[in-house]
Amino acid sequence: NELEECKILLNNIYNNKGIQDKKYKYKSRTNRYCRELLGKIALMQNEPEDVVLGYYREAKTFALNSKEQKEIDFEIINYMIMSERFDESRQMLARILKDEDTSSSVYHLGYYYSFLSATMQNDAAADSLLGELMISLPGSPLTNDALFLNFLASEQEDEIKESFLQ
Repeated sequence: NELEECKILLNNIYNNKGIQDKKYKYKSRTNRYCRELLGKIALMQNEPEDVVLGYYREAKTFALNSKEQKEIDFEIINYMIMSERFDESRQMLARILKDEDTSSSVYHLGYYYSFLSATMQNDAAADSLLGELMISLPGSPLTNDALFLNFLASEQEDEIKESFLQ
């Protein structure tokens, strides 16, 4: 299995003490990306939440700046939304965006995760959030994903839509 092979390679990097040395910690993104990828693999393999979130939280410690830390926070928020932990994801999103400049790319990413949460909860606010997303991130793959998700969800009967969004 290719996923297992990737996991073995990533674990070799993860356990490499030389690459974790303080003098390399902020010169390379290897540690961050390694942990993020291990988190994604753990998610694909349905590993327990503490394993998935543990990798993401470790990745944050290797982020080069606060923007990178927020990018990882968005991955955690996405995980929470998909785990139907909407209140926690909303609170975390509010903390991230609290002091963020409204014109920043990080702030605009908030529209996507707000849209995603609203859509997963079948909340009418999803439509206006989709509009904000299209204005804020017109060429983003996330906007494309949101439009596609909105299309799929809106074309389903209520019973099927509820099942689809779970």
